[in-house]
Amino acid sequence: MLFRSRSSTRIPAGAVVVSDPVALAVAPLSDLAISVFVPGDTGAGTSPLTMHAGANQTNYVSGPGNHVADLDLPGATPLPSWYFLSRVEVAAPRDVGAVVAFGDSITDGARTSPDTNSRWPDVLARRLAQAGIKAGVLNLGIAGNRVFLDRKSTRLNSSHSQ
Repeated sequence: MLFRSRSSTRIPAGAVVVSDPVALAVAPLSDLAISVFVPGDTGAGTSPLTMHAGANQTNYVSGPGNHVADLDLPGATPLPSWYFLSRVEVAAPRDVGAVVAFGDSITDGARTSPDTNSRWPDVLARRLAQAGIKAGVLNLGIAGNRVFLDRKSTRLNSSHSQ
């Protein structure tokens, strides 16, 4: 993977870095394995790590050294979170649509079984594929997000606004 045609990049605190496009054919509903090498101590900086704590997918943190090309990571620590990567953008053929699943922790995948891709947007993607509907499903769920307010919260909010 390259960043502006270079094999490495520095990410300033609070910044976003996007890699150069990669030509990679991926079958629908496939899993991707993405390796990232970060030299040095990631806990030494003042900026928090980009992470998705409740990913419900096993990810691995290896020991020291660059292991991005390794097929096996003996002694790696398994974690149920995604680090450093917020999304993978894809260019689909023109005849493929997209459905955006926006919601709270249920959309994000809370309480689903780890490593099963059983979030409801995953199930929707499989059902669309089985029906022959060409559409990607983009999971934009945010754990802790509030899609609706209950009556008690609504009363509290309206009494504060008067």
